[in-house]
Amino acid sequence: MAIYDPKKRYTWTPQDRFEMTGEQFGMILNSMRAIYSTGLVDAMMMIAEANGAIEAVMAEAVKNDIVKEVPEVAKSGISDIKQKLRKT
Repeated sequence: MAIYDPKKRYTWTPQDRFEMTGEQFGMILNSMRAIYSTGLVDAMMMIAEANGAIEAVMAEAVKNDIVKEVPEVAKSGISDIKQKLRKT
């Protein structure tokens, strides 16, 4: 049996079923209601629209070779960079 690791990505099919307790369901439902009542949802919708706009700009810039991909840096490399920045 596999062990769940929240750092990993998982997938499932639309037909898969999940079961939760009434306590879990109530916590999720009440949390969503609390967030919705604050107006935060409207702000999140605006953020999502803004993200879509900036992603479109970035996609066009990459396509036109204005923005270039940065090669991934090993985690140890990032630590080295952080240490060098602290020293300056």
